[in-house]
Amino acid sequence: MSRTEVPISVVMPVYNSSKYLVDAVRSIQSQTLTDWELIAVDDGSTDDSPTILQGLAVADHRVRPILESHVGLTSSLNHAIELARGTYIARMDSDDVSLPMRFEQQVAFLESHPDVVAVGSKILLITPDGIEVGESFDLTSHEAIDAFHFSQRGSAIAHPTVLIRKAAFQDVGGYRPQFETAEDLDLWLRLAERGKLANLPQVLLKYRLHDRSVSHERRARMRETTYRVVVEACRRRSLPMPRRRNVGPYEFPFRLRGEARWARYAWRAGHHRTARQLAWHAVKKRPLAADAWQVVLETIAAPVVRPLLKMVGI
Repeated sequence: MSRTEVPISVVMPVYNSSKYLVDAVRSIQSQTLTDWELIAVDDGSTDDSPTILQGLAVADHRVRPILESHVGLTSSLNHAIELARGTYIARMDSDDVSLPMRFEQQVAFLESHPDVVAVGSKILLITPDGIEVGESFDLTSHEAIDAFHFSQRGSAIAHPTVLIRKAAFQDVGGYRPQFETAEDLDLWLRLAERGKLANLPQVLLKYRLHDRSVSHERRARMRETTYRVVVEACRRRSLPMPRRRNVGPYEFPFRLRGEARWARYAWRAGHHRTARQLAWHAVKKRPLAADAWQVVLETIAAPVVRPLLKMVGI
């Protein structure tokens, strides 16, 4: 490794992230593996993110801010990786928190598994205020991860947890802008044709949930892009063409938003007290919203009512 190289280049896209940006960067600065560079690409933020990044760079020479116009996620990521000096590329989002042992454990895993080209980890879901609501991304083996990617249900690797061999990333051509909204799935499928994928079973990142409103049109575009990505992977691998996944009606009568959605995550993860608190917060914030009352029923009323009905034989 030359003097200009580093083991890890952390690539972090930034867009209007001033509220959480310092915590995200500090979580990288707190890593037990300290030889890294952080390339933070600000994609035309209109808040204080550029100023915060420049201040962080003055205090720590390992932070490399790049300020550019609003060009989109995939272009920002590719630009940052072109500038990266690391053997490994670590993804990071500007509102998440990496746990201190993340880099050390992931680098050790890749160095002891030369056939693996990318490794993620389990994540801990947290609300915008940092309340823990449950863990996610449990698949660990290459076979299980790769099979899931053909299911048209999204990614089995949490994008901001991944550590990728830069040579493999370059070999497959990086992120492809034509598949934005499913650019991570497209990358994983192509990387899986060069080597193996893996997830570490430990939680190595806190993933911050947000109540971003996704329009019906955007959801439809995401499903369409996912289908195109899977079709192209099947062609490359000479596999039978997949049937388009039938989404059908929602599993529940109302689409959950914000605290209501997080309450269900917490309930299913066994954090029942947190689930109840979030359910009541949903009702207080949106007292006329059907989805808020639905999750109150699921997390508070139903657990009490069901045993009573069972006792009277109903």
